[in-house]
Amino acid sequence: CKKGTKVCIDTSLIHYSQINIKGVFHHTPRHVKRALNLICNKEIDINSLITDEFPLNEISTVIDMMLAHKGIKIAVIP
Repeated sequence: CKKGTKVCIDTSLIHYSQINIKGVFHHTPRHVKRALNLICNKEIDINSLITDEFPLNEISTVIDMMLAHKGIKIAVIP
């Protein structure tokens, strides 16, 4: 959403249904470029972040693992 976007929420749902609201964010192009440079220049080791690798035909296994909160980053190899 662009800056200043507003959302109306029925607060009774939050209170009585005990719904949690969580925010998300993304990185700016500058941050992505910096991260890619660090990776490409081998200034950081990313191998320890990738906990599993699966071929694309095993995507259902990957989804199950993600739903079970297993692994840090799971690589799907096409």
